[in-house]
Amino acid sequence: MAYMSLCMANTPLVDPSEGLIPQHMTWEVYNTLLAGPSFNIAGAIPAEVQQTQWGYYCTDNTILNSSTFVQYKITNRSNDQIEDFRAGIWTDFDLGCSLDDFLGCDPDRNTYFVYNRNNTDGDACNGFGEIFGENPPVQAVTFLNQDITSFLAQFSEGGVIPQELLGPFTNESIFNLLSGRFNDGTQITDVELGTSENEGEETPFHFYGDPNNADEWSLMSVEAEDFRAMPGLGSVTFGSWGPGETVVLDMVNSYHREPGNNHLENVTAMYDGVDQLQALYDNDEISASCTPLVCIDECVWPGDLNNDGIANHVDLIALGFGLNETGPTRGLPINWSGLPAETWGSNQVFIDQPDLKHLDANDDGMVDREDFRQTRNFYDFTRPDYDPSLDETFLEGLDVRFTRSNGSDFNDISSAIVVDAHVSLFSPFDDLVGIALEMEYDNNLFDRFDPNEFPFNNESIGRFDRDVTDSTIQISAYFFDEELSQDEPFRINALRFFVDNQYLESVDSVSVRFKNIRGWLADGTEVALGARTSWFRPAPSSANEPEWEEEIIIFPNPATNILNLSSGLVKIDNLEIYDNLGQLIIQHKRPSTQIDISSIHSGLHYLKIEAEGKIIFKKIIVSE
Repeated sequence: MAYMSLCMANTPLVDPSEGLIPQHMTWEVYNTLLAGPSFNIAGAIPAEVQQTQWGYYCTDNTILNSSTFVQYKITNRSNDQIEDFRAGIWTDFDLGCSLDDFLGCDPDRNTYFVYNRNNTDGDACNGFGEIFGENPPVQAVTFLNQDITSFLAQFSEGGVIPQELLGPFTNESIFNLLSGRFNDGTQITDVELGTSENEGEETPFHFYGDPNNADEWSLMSVEAEDFRAMPGLGSVTFGSWGPGETVVLDMVNSYHREPGNNHLENVTAMYDGVDQLQALYDNDEISASCTPLVCIDECVWPGDLNNDGIANHVDLIALGFGLNETGPTRGLPINWSGLPAETWGSNQVFIDQPDLKHLDANDDGMVDREDFRQTRNFYDFTRPDYDPSLDETFLEGLDVRFTRSNGSDFNDISSAIVVDAHVSLFSPFDDLVGIALEMEYDNNLFDRFDPNEFPFNNESIGRFDRDVTDSTIQISAYFFDEELSQDEPFRINALRFFVDNQYLESVDSVSVRFKNIRGWLADGTEVALGARTSWFRPAPSSANEPEWEEEIIIFPNPATNILNLSSGLVKIDNLEIYDNLGQLIIQHKRPSTQIDISSIHSGLHYLKIEAEGKIIFKKIIVSE
């Protein structure tokens, strides 16, 4: 008999406020062509699975608000007729603390579910991790258009997994699991944990009784204190499955937690909720039973903290100005859509923030650093009315500079494999508290790694950067309690790049420049800041040195006010002097024998000399 076993992982909703985004839909497709090692079993039959997931947020239907729907379309891509095709859903629930989870099923409702061993979730985990606490909920998986034909609970008892649940996994053993039998083909019996031979009635359904009824078979009735639930496997049988044929499995993941109900009363609430969902599905009334949430004006888009239509690096500045503000919560799921919210009042300092309510991205009633996580989650998402055609601004100046971390210059990177650098701020204002900018670089020369997406490094400074394209980095910083000095540079961010020296040798120069630089003072005033463009040039190879290089003599070195130039019979076409940041300082066409350098700051500088179609570089030190 030909058969196929197809197991699809599925993790249902944990909490409707933090689970799959309601009012959104996801779609994906996968197949068995490149199955990983754990599923690469001899004789695997080509199959394609299209998976669609969606959810609702309704103003008048709480059961739909607490459910997400999944549809699997499974197509036989082989040329074989499959006579006994079965599919199963592995579900690793992890209901808060996973150490006190109990599993069960209800064959009549085509449902399997998880509930808590007692009425306090988290005791077994000693409060560690995300827990539900008192009156924990129930989560359920229901097959809506197919009958459930088996349910098998994986578990350990006293820390030991029963032999019947151990591998090796083969075609035959997986087919056994999909048929409501253990790996070795042993049938489940409805006594104790189902592994007792010659006792009880054989059944393909593990723990099929109501946990509220001590006379029915459930983990509550067998008092399985040393039991630890692992993934459960609910299966359906499609039977004959021809070449090119598609079968469909519709299912719903639902969450049930009624006010005041204990853990077992929530099981009863789950039974009622599943009945409601099945009736809505059978009568094709799901959409008609949901009045969608609509927001018209001043909607909150979680993550767009400054309400400018896009979630990006500038939102960190708005967060800094509104930190620790409080207000009423929305009580709605967090997703990228316009959500109605009560006003919190305007920000009296930051004029770009029309209402403080936009800052509460995570809906906990307080503006704190956790709100920026939603900006990261929805980064570069935009509102429908966002205008992306904003003019780019490049303002030259000395306020922002690109510097190497080791203090050396960028004109000597030809031998480097990795370059560590900083974006440094030379603030012209003592009361500057925020800056946002974009940095453009040539990704043929630099390959960036180790991006800094952890926005808060300590209590006084918030830093963030994100690669938005292969050659653009968005950077922002907010100085909560940091005092900036006009005399000392402040490192806004650290960057690290791999260097492609072969590319550098193939070009005359490469630049790094900054655009859309915005600064804010403590009183909320926005100020203009400029930046230096940094240039990178290859160091000359001795093999390609022009014959006339030895005739070029620069003296004195170090020099103060005048630099003397001797070139013999060589006619110099162009001379340029750069500082150690790669900034062009002086340029002379057909220079004289003396160069006035009195206006140049002290330090290391570079001369670029062009003659007879070739270029050389020389280092000079300018001293005071």
